[in-house]
Amino acid sequence: MTPPSAWITALDLMTDSQPDEQPARPVKRWLREIAAGLTVATTSIPNELSYGLLAFAALGSAHEGHGMLAAMLAGMLGAAAAQIAGCRTGQIHGARPALALIVAGLISQVNASPASLPGLAAGTSALLAVTLAVAGAALLQIVAALAGWARFVRFVPYPVQAGFFNGVAILMMAGGLKLVFVEHGHWMLTPGLLAVTAVVVLPGLLLPRRWPAWPVLPALLAISAALHHALAAAGMDAGRMLGSPAGASLSFEPLTHLPAILGADGDWLRSVAGASVAIALVSSLETLFAASRLDGLTHVRHDTRRELAAVGIANLALAPAGGLPAAAAVSRATTAFAAGARTRVPALVYVCVLMLLWLCGGGLLELIPRATVGASLILLSIGVIDRWSVQALLECRVGRSFPDRRLMSNLAISALVTLVAVLVGLLEAVAAGLIGAMFLFARDHSRSVLRQVVDGSVAASLQMRPLWQQLRLTAQAHRYALIELEGLLFFGTAEELEEAIETRVPRARYIVLDCSRLVDIDLSAAQVLQRMAHRLRTRRTRLVIAGLDPEGPRGVFLARSGLKRVLPAGSWFPNADAALEWVENQVLESQSATRRLEDTSSLHRLDLCAGMTREQAQRLGSLMKPGAFARGQTLFRAGEDSDAMYVLLAGSVSIMRSENGGSAVRVACISAGLTVGEMGLIENKARAADAIADTTVEALVLDRAALERLQRDAPDIAATLYANLARTLAQRLRDTTVRLHTYMRPV
Repeated sequence: MTPPSAWITALDLMTDSQPDEQPARPVKRWLREIAAGLTVATTSIPNELSYGLLAFAALGSAHEGHGMLAAMLAGMLGAAAAQIAGCRTGQIHGARPALALIVAGLISQVNASPASLPGLAAGTSALLAVTLAVAGAALLQIVAALAGWARFVRFVPYPVQAGFFNGVAILMMAGGLKLVFVEHGHWMLTPGLLAVTAVVVLPGLLLPRRWPAWPVLPALLAISAALHHALAAAGMDAGRMLGSPAGASLSFEPLTHLPAILGADGDWLRSVAGASVAIALVSSLETLFAASRLDGLTHVRHDTRRELAAVGIANLALAPAGGLPAAAAVSRATTAFAAGARTRVPALVYVCVLMLLWLCGGGLLELIPRATVGASLILLSIGVIDRWSVQALLECRVGRSFPDRRLMSNLAISALVTLVAVLVGLLEAVAAGLIGAMFLFARDHSRSVLRQVVDGSVAASLQMRPLWQQLRLTAQAHRYALIELEGLLFFGTAEELEEAIETRVPRARYIVLDCSRLVDIDLSAAQVLQRMAHRLRTRRTRLVIAGLDPEGPRGVFLARSGLKRVLPAGSWFPNADAALEWVENQVLESQSATRRLEDTSSLHRLDLCAGMTREQAQRLGSLMKPGAFARGQTLFRAGEDSDAMYVLLAGSVSIMRSENGGSAVRVACISAGLTVGEMGLIENKARAADAIADTTVEALVLDRAALERLQRDAPDIAATLYANLARTLAQRLRDTTVRLHTYMRPV
């Protein structure tokens, strides 16, 4: 048999060999697309027949033909309806093993209580249940698409998906083994059955790795069927043939019994509802997986809502006709793309092949042994096993170091889903997996939300202050604290914050909460913050929020949660530096000191003139020129000549730096009583940053000419000046080192 890639190559050669072949190029493209459709049909249709047998196995061998027709209808009508509904180009819908297993589970549940629909036979009740379940799933998918919920389908955690498909693989294998070795309710193990099965399974595992472009499975199925007939002719027991679909039919007859559901008991209705949810979820997941895979191949993004609506419309068309639920498949999409499909033609060819099989292939299907179909199901189940699960198990094998805790947790969730899928049901497995994943999420994100809790001896703003203010803040360090938060502040971590405030900073009268590193805040945490702010206010402690914009989404959320009633507008700051600067000013102002924050009018009282007599300070002042700057005015800019330094008498100045043209960042704030620009003046180098007035600034300006005159005429004053500047720069370096250690140390 020639592989599809060889067909395409041959077509290319035929077309390219013709002179003046421009008109023939469309023909080549059409032939390529048709060949891709035939490739998908030959590799997929045998599998889908086995899905039909698996879905209706609980109804007995008399319904084998019905199962095959239902599977063919899923591909024929489902694919056509999805194409008409505008699904993504390249998607090909049809029956899927997980969906067949959900249908099989529903039929088994209905058969277990045949009296659930009074007056109806068990088989009729089961077919009606399947019809309603598929219709319900279709409506759920369409509503989800219209409401914009489609993206949430993809949020099922991967360990849950892995466990689900591993459970599907086990159930598929069990179903395949039953098809091969169970006859009339009894297990049969004969050499003929083993040989027919081995011809499919063993080469099917090895040959696709060697020749991935060849349609291996259809060839193996043909060989297996031929071997079965040869063994039967030789008198060996190789099992029986499939039931003929010739006598089977699909009709709208189950819909005539809809009034009977008015008398259905709760168990029957719950079974149908659960199957609807399971079909909707699994069908949507498989369809979106296939669409995402095509996105990676074609580099064209799919429309999630349209994909979900298309598969919902396909299932809505299948429900009254009695077909199996449909979904797009990664295997069909990638097979078609690899064979050259780039349009909707392969999907139409796939539909046409199924129609021909439906109309003319009944006699051909009668020649297929049950053991051959069962063997293909066993082979396919191996391919359904999740690869990540296998790799994770290999990581945990004996002799290796103990695996990562998170890996073990995810593997445990996957194993739980698999176990529940096999022993209970597929929908219950998804529910169990989601519950387990929520517990893991809460555990993983309940790690400490506290990055650090420090008092004023460590926490400090960027404000550079005179020595007397620094000494006073050091003495009052216990009066204020900084709590840096990170991660998620939610019901699992908010109590930890409350406990830290009560036990670790009990004496603080100002507490700054730095929320800039928080990922999110939930309602439970907002209520805890509100309760905490109210309790702190009763003990005369002020709670300050930093890093949250009151007008931003989180600030608005907290305000609507009630926090703004106990925290006035003045308690919200854009960042921790601004909050700490405000808190430091409050601490300094609250002290009954003889020197106030703005007590800088006398030059001789500044740190710059420490060790000078009043006369020496006056002589230094006589060399300076007064300067005034409005708020926002620039004292100097980066790159300018350093021709003067400024002694601030009132106001404050921010030092701003920007890299590579980016936005400027505040690196320091110089308050009244200190100097700015002295480094450039001493080094005689260009300015390294901008200096911008935060408020109205009054200053004394000492330019280079005046400094040189001071060095020449009063060297003793100049020496004291340089010593004081060196002391100030050393203190700033020390403060910077402490801050760097605070922010860079492990926490």
